[in-house]
Amino acid sequence: MLEIISTQPKQSQAVMHAILSIAPDNNKKIETGNAYEKYKEVCGQLCLPPLTQRRVSDLIGELDMLGLINAKVISKGRYGRTREIYLSLPKDLQEKITSKLKEDLY
Repeated sequence: MLEIISTQPKQSQAVMHAILSIAPDNNKKIETGNAYEKYKEVCGQLCLPPLTQRRVSDLIGELDMLGLINAKVISKGRYGRTREIYLSLPKDLQEKITSKLKEDLY
């Protein structure tokens, strides 16, 4: 898992870092909008140009395919669709990945 994280592009690492930084506050689910807001904060700290919400949603899908997170598309009727993001990593691995991301990004 750590090797997968370290080989990802900076933008994907920033998305994963944003999701992991929200995770301790929200044990159950993280929605795409919340992850995107945190991602924009992370980009500001790293001097990275933020991607669009659509592109970040695509990156979340890629992280889901890699098995780092579980993302399920939920329809909210006329209010659109969102993804509910769940972390599929054990707590100790989350901490290792967070420290690895800080090392790579900052």
